Amino acid sequence: MNLTTALEIYARKVIVKYECISAQFKITGPLVKQIRDFTKTIPQNVIVKKDTSDPHLTLRYGILPSSARKVDLELKHLLRSENSVTVTLGRTSYFSAMDSNIGDVVVILAVSSDLMRLARVITRHLQVKKTEHTEYVPHITLAYVVPGSGKQFAGRSDFFGKKVTFNSVELSMPDGKRYLVKMGTGK
Repeated sequence: MNLTTALEIYARKVIVKYECISAQFKITGPLVKQIRDFTKTIPQNVIVKKDTSDPHLTLRYGILPSSARKVDLELKHLLRSENSVTVTLGRTSYFSAMDSNIGDVVVILAVSSDLMRLARVITRHLQVKKTEHTEYVPHITLAYVVPGSGKQFAGRSDFFGKKVTFNSVELSMPDGKRYLVKMGTGK
């Protein structure tokens, strides 16, 4: 089954109000181990949920399955002229529990003008869920922790200055299936 067909099936089947497609960059190589090692430093009594089984940097969450054909065609078109995106990692930070229904979210911040531009383009060209979070904050999620405890993990420089280059975007479907869209080729 190709990506367009899969997306069309999801568009017909997904009726849960908040199930969406996520466009993301999959973290690979030594950085995966570094992320997992970092989360081991977070005390178990404050962890609500670790998020290191499949580390990724979210490009855009909330793409609606109802725009299935457009997701496939437009994303391929948008990425055809992009050979890769290089991101510089920053310090650790957190989003407060007020922004999450799970707990404080411990993250690694990421900086890239290309990443910001691509996120804006996707938001402008694809049908996305309206949320209260209007500002895109590039990040890699490390763990969800007890509300109020995220601050103690902010400001660490374990990943600061590391550069990561991505040459494909992974689409994560509502049912957990994933598809890679290569950059530069539109395939």
